[in-house]
Amino acid sequence: MLGNLSGADLRALHVFVTVAECGGFSPAQAVLNVSQPTISVQIMNLERRLGFRLCERGRTGFRLTQRGGAVLDQAKTLFGSVKEFRSEVNSLAGRLIGELHVGFIDTIISNDQAQVPRAIAGFRNRNQEVALTLTVGSPVELERAVIDDRMHMAIGYFGRRLEFLNYEALFRERQVVYCARDHVLFDHCPDGVSKSDLEHADWVARGYPLGEDLRSYAPPTTSATASHMEAIATLILSGHHIGYLPDHYARPWVAAKRLRPVLPAKLAYDVTFDLVTRKGRRQSNILKTFVQDVKIAHSDL
Repeated sequence: MLGNLSGADLRALHVFVTVAECGGFSPAQAVLNVSQPTISVQIMNLERRLGFRLCERGRTGFRLTQRGGAVLDQAKTLFGSVKEFRSEVNSLAGRLIGELHVGFIDTIISNDQAQVPRAIAGFRNRNQEVALTLTVGSPVELERAVIDDRMHMAIGYFGRRLEFLNYEALFRERQVVYCARDHVLFDHCPDGVSKSDLEHADWVARGYPLGEDLRSYAPPTTSATASHMEAIATLILSGHHIGYLPDHYARPWVAAKRLRPVLPAKLAYDVTFDLVTRKGRRQSNILKTFVQDVKIAHSDL
């Protein structure tokens, strides 16, 4: 039975969390920079203190027990609370110290309306010492990460509204259908493509909700799916598929005559990019400050 938490208990819990996240003792060695026997001793001592097994390990592989899974969840909550405590206490001295995990969808860097670099510059000019982690992901990946507390906030286009999240509009983006130079429709673009041509073309499908109320055309035939713009562009540039891309992202290929828009007056649509945070979660001073800087950076659009 675990009584008062000692420093040794906390170190052993840290080892256990690392092992669980790495999926076993061997892959955790490099992360922890200790030998496998040392890891085994730490886990065994922790199990002895708790009075039950945390994981099964052996020839059949590594897996958490049911109780081990529950301890993992509680340990993550504990370490998260310690980080938040340290961050908030440091902020009392007027300095922001801690971590900030931010996610956004790909290609926004070429959108003139996306002022994320400006927001980061404003944040870095403050009295702070924050370890900032930026992660690119699909809208679904970003929403899930914010809900699971793996990210503090995210910026992207989200075709749905989840009840667990807050969505605040930041800027807009134009989505246009494109085809490549080797595609049979290329010589008919931009305005000579017929409805029949669209129906027989092979489209790239998005791997996340698009918002059917915004799209002016739903592709009937898709043999490829992608969730990141670079992957979508790769499929379009193959000359086999057509699909939607942000106009700012496609611009260099259009200028190089490798892409042409397809019926841009009819098929294009605009999307709103939102700043997303989790509902019901107390925001740290670091997150509040960065959110403020993001809003300031986009306030004059």
